[in-house]
Amino acid sequence: MSTKARELAEMAPPERNRWVDFLRALSIMAVVIGHWLMAGMYVTESGELQRGDLLSIAGWTHWLTWAFQVMPVFFLVGGYSNGVSWSATLRKVQQEGDTHRTGVYRDWLATRVQRLITPTFPVLLLWTALAVIMTQVGLPREQIAMATEAALIPVWFLAVYLLVNSIHAARLSRLAPVWLA
Repeated sequence: MSTKARELAEMAPPERNRWVDFLRALSIMAVVIGHWLMAGMYVTESGELQRGDLLSIAGWTHWLTWAFQVMPVFFLVGGYSNGVSWSATLRKVQQEGDTHRTGVYRDWLATRVQRLITPTFPVLLLWTALAVIMTQVGLPREQIAMATEAALIPVWFLAVYLLVNSIHAARLSRLAPVWLA
């Protein structure tokens, strides 16, 4: 285990639900691996890069779809985690006696969004650099676009995840009337 991971684990409160942490990590890995398997990039006999649905290219992969049905788990544990985080934020605000402060939800949500989006930037930067390099060495733009799209497939659910969990947390907290405060 890395030193940073060990430090974070030691800082976590004892009441933290480690099972939820495990399910979150497992579902994230399954989403990424499952989507990359679906990309099905291959080179044809003529040497052309093609993208196909791995399920149609390799029939033996059909059973894998059962192992990669993790989106409900991902959303449920994400909702739970965001609910716990939002409740902790409300407790902190109440302890500080600043119950009429505006922008609490906005600040909380901005922090959650940043924590989720920040790890995606290195991937986006990498693929931007690769696309530029592949263009400069003369690869066809269609193939570059196809490869980039295939590599970034796992990113599609971030917007949906952010929307669903922000609504979930707001609903749980009964804060909906002051969302934009």
